Amino acid sequence: MDGYCSLELRFHILAQVDFEDAVDVLEFDILLDSHQHFQVE
Repeated sequence: MDGYCSLELRFHILAQVDFEDAVDVLEFDILLDSHQHFQVE
């Protein structure tokens, strides 16, 4: 397809989990591209 532009979306997500006496921070980098591939770091 002529003129096709690839698309890339990157999400950086921080989440704090607080469960009783335990607190943790989760961090995700998610990359989605126009070829329907995804990568989680």
